[in-house]
Amino acid sequence: MLGCGVIVLGSMGCRQRDTMPVWSAEKDLSVAGDFDPPVDVALKWQHEQVKDCDSAVTLIRRGFEPANAADYGALRAAALRCVVGKVVDKAQPAARSYWSDREAETTARALTEKPGWEVKPAIVAKGDFDGDGAEDRLVRIETYATQGTGRDIRYLLLTKADKGTPAKLLHEIKL
Repeated sequence: MLGCGVIVLGSMGCRQRDTMPVWSAEKDLSVAGDFDPPVDVALKWQHEQVKDCDSAVTLIRRGFEPANAADYGALRAAALRCVVGKVVDKAQPAARSYWSDREAETTARALTEKPGWEVKPAIVAKGDFDGDGAEDRLVRIETYATQGTGRDIRYLLLTKADKGTPAKLLHEIKL
């Protein structure tokens, strides 16, 4: 049977390869949770309810907005976490890592810094997100206006191909 997971084939037959498990700092990235109570949303004359992650993402992508404007930011943030949770669920264990301490945060900060904003990066997950065997890093970037009340949350997926190259952006996870 060839279903022995991540393997190395050689003269000794099938053996388990050393891998680094997928790791997430945030335990509540589950995509199975319900919205309790459901959130009422509307688009022109159509009315729906966000009851779970799938309906949150689907309805926001279709242009629905909460009936209560105060719920807009929280609902978008929750839906984005749902998308991130699905990305983390699909990650595979990495066979190798070329990251040094703080490199992911430093790279994410450099990609998102702008005048008038405070940037706070944090690693959310580690794993092989692109299937190349190397460890990638998912970083949450929280930015705050230094004068005012603006706030933004972004998720960047970073990769590092080998020790001699700088980390680079694979893509930003969006709704």
